[in-house]
This record gives sequence, structure tokens and C-alpha cells, in this order.
Amino acid sequence: MIEINANEPPIGDGSGPALHRTAGEGRQDRTRRPRRRVRVDEPIRVTSRDGGYLIAWPSDRFEISCTNANHLGKHTQFRTWNPETGNYAKEIALARTLRVLRGGAAAAREGLIKGRQPGNAVVIAGDAILSREPLRYEDEFVRHKILDIIGDLSLFPVRTQGAHLAVKPSHALNVELAREILQAYKQRQAQPCRSSRSRWARAASMRRTS
Repeated sequence: MIEINANEPPIGDGSGPALHRTAGEGRQDRTRRPRRRVRVDEPIRVTSRDGGYLIAWPSDRFEISCTNANHLGKHTQFRTWNPETGNYAKEIALARTLRVLRGGAAAAREGLIKGRQPGNAVVIAGDAILSREPLRYEDEFVRHKILDIIGDLSLFPVRTQGAHLAVKPSHALNVELAREILQAYKQRQAQPCRSSRSRWARAASMRRTS
């Protein structure tokens, strides 16, 4: 639980641990309510004007394959991650936000990054990577993109289950995918049981897991 008096929490360096350390952790009571999930049963694809796209398709587990390709064609990375074989706290949560500075390293030295200084983000200025500390991962850029996708999809009313392929993802693209899944989910909820063979029912079949 995060209590704030502004529109959103302070970004810090864009990673997750700062808020985790502040709030602490607690064990959930599994006996209160079984976890509900939306299973993606048909591929869902959303695209952006800059050539980015995000696809979700059926899978028995939640998984993300992502590349952070950007308009510069530099520092491109790729990673596949899922919570069953990976550790979110150690492998994803530490990844900081990334900002590409179009003015190059000279603009960075002149302090034009403003709210995205090397202290609270990893800044790319041309071929240079500007950061007050070493990269936390060799592929920190794509790991942060995966962090963004996990965070944006967690805003969905219930957990989603499916595999995801992300190319040049963004918050806008992540939210658009969540909207498509939500639309399918609502259509499924509105359908009577006898109509479960409809396209929307297949696209968002509900199941309960503990």
C-alpha cells in the first residue's frame, strides 16, 4: 500500500526497491480468497506509430520476451523473463529508467536533462552512457522495459496469464494491451455460459488458482 499526496509516487531512479524498502513486506492470507486470473486464449496485438508492438498469446505461465530497440538503433538488448524461473527482486526490480538525450553529451554536461539527471536515470547521449554508478546489469535497459510491462499490467483488475512479445514497448503501448485484454474480459463476463465458444470468451477465459 502506498499513500501519497500527489498524482504519483516520486520516480527516484525508476526502479522498484526504494518503495519496497519504505513499505516493507508482509505475507498474504491465502485462505481469504483464491487468486483470480484472466487467461489469454487467442493472440492479442497492439502497435504504436513508431513501429513498436506488443503481443500476448496463450501460455500456461506469465512470460515476457522483450527488446528495447529505439529510434537510434543503438544499445539494443533482448531478454526473456518469467517469475517461475526468475527472481523479480534480484533480476528486474533494480533496473533503472532510461532516457535518450537527443542533444548528446554536451547537453548533458550543460544540465539540460532536468528531471532525468544521471543520478536518477541512465542517460544515453549519442554513443555515451551517462550514469553516476555502473550499470546494475549488462542489459539494464531491457530489464527496465520488462519492469514497466509488469507494472502496467498489474493495474489490470485481476492477474493476466499469457506469454508476451514486446518490441520498442512504452507505457502507452502497455496500457493499450491491458485495455484490449480488459475488453475481452468484460465481453466474457457478459456472455452466458452457453456462449462460451464465442471469440471473446475464448480470448479471456477465467479460471481460479490458489
